[in-house]
Amino acid sequence: MTDNKEYEYRVVGQTPPARRIVGVKINSLNDHIDKAAGACGFGSYIYARLKETNYILGTITEYPVVVRQFFETITPTDLDGVYKRASKFLFCGDLGEAEPDTATQVMPIVEEMIDRSAEFFEALRDRGVEVQVTKITPFAARFDQLVCGVECEATMTYSTCNNG
Repeated sequence: MTDNKEYEYRVVGQTPPARRIVGVKINSLNDHIDKAAGACGFGSYIYARLKETNYILGTITEYPVVVRQFFETITPTDLDGVYKRASKFLFCGDLGEAEPDTATQVMPIVEEMIDRSAEFFEALRDRGVEVQVTKITPFAARFDQLVCGVECEATMTYSTCNNG
């Protein structure tokens, strides 16, 4: 290879736990989520702490957006290099005006976000990430930014060696 780029590569079962290999790019879970969001037509993907989310949503100009909450539980499995991560996602659409009518303005966006979240999770599955959605809850007026959508809790099982 003529390319001198170096990427982090996690080696399972060896010491030290990580080494550098030239020319090999391992996609992280964050990469998979970002690519799945883009493939499903989301304008932005944000990975942020809950308190940062309100501010960051105010800077977004392209909706709909996927927000993954920073506070997550990561659990190793019995298989080397395979992890489970419990995450909370917000799929947000732009309301555009204060105090919208629930039936005519909020519900169509919520229904669209339900459909898009299903597409998003299917795109993650296509990238080799196992996804189990445990809860989907509609929301509106949660943030200063005029958005509504659905909050999804999901457990993702993924391999740190998956190059999808």
